[in-house]
Amino acid sequence: PLPELTLSLTLPPTFLLGRLSLHHNLSSLLLPHGPILKTPTGLPSFPPGLKGSLSHKGSLCVSVVSKGSRDIGVDIEVIKPVSWRLRGRICCEEEVLRDEDDVLLYWSVKETIYKCVYPSLKRFVGFKEVKVEVDFE
Repeated sequence: PLPELTLSLTLPPTFLLGRLSLHHNLSSLLLPHGPILKTPTGLPSFPPGLKGSLSHKGSLCVSVVSKGSRDIGVDIEVIKPVSWRLRGRICCEEEVLRDEDDVLLYWSVKETIYKCVYPSLKRFVGFKEVKVEVDFE
């Protein structure tokens, strides 16, 4: 017989979904792995030779994993109205936006880049440190 188990959640459900998603991806690569813990900065900690990233927002979750030495990043956002005023905080002057909805697109792209470069740089990378060119065609 199985022992009776109790579970107390103090983390958002999407945190747990993110970890389950990472475990699924690692299993699909047929890679042995243990728990995916958090680093002191909150990022998932991967075994040597593995890289990955995850994002969760609302009830959505996405993760990516890779064998190799290159860092990877991923971001997911819930499409919602975003204030045009955020443009000045997120976008460089040279970045072309068609409308208010593009502010969220640039946010997500830059968040993905941040997640990709942070493990190597070990420092915060501001939105305006990254210039993004989007081909809207």
